[in-house]
Amino acid sequence: MTSHLKTDLLLVTLIVLCAGCATMAPKSQDTKLEPQTQMKLSTADILKFEDVPIPVNFRLSVNESFIFENSYSRIGILKYVGKATPDRVVEFYKEQMPLHDWNLVNILEYGRRILNYEKAQESCIITVETSVTKTTVTISVAPRLTKQSAPASKTPVK
Repeated sequence: MTSHLKTDLLLVTLIVLCAGCATMAPKSQDTKLEPQTQMKLSTADILKFEDVPIPVNFRLSVNESFIFENSYSRIGILKYVGKATPDRVVEFYKEQMPLHDWNLVNILEYGRRILNYEKAQESCIITVETSVTKTTVTISVAPRLTKQSAPASKTPVK
């Protein structure tokens, strides 16, 4: 290789390396979930469903969410991402959902946490999943299956 070509190649390599380093976000403690010793979570001001609270600073993942609502019912799956420990998020919902007339049916914990709530005509399932840098809350709201709306069971023919 000629010295001119070597110099050009070295210059391009340095430019690429410097540009890559300049665009990398510095590592900070903000990427980790905050410790449990922090204050309780508060409710966000803007809610997609006015009776299903969302912790403040959790952001809606628009591409992974949908809502269908008419005068008879509403159905939706809303996915939010934020930074809080799963225990704090579960405590938030245990405190906030009854304030919006939701009754806790059960909680399942096996890595992720699933909270099942009911109202007169609806059910709400809240799933809390966590990774090293974020917590994802998925809210599923749908009409509740009642005995009157349940399909008739088929009895075996003898």
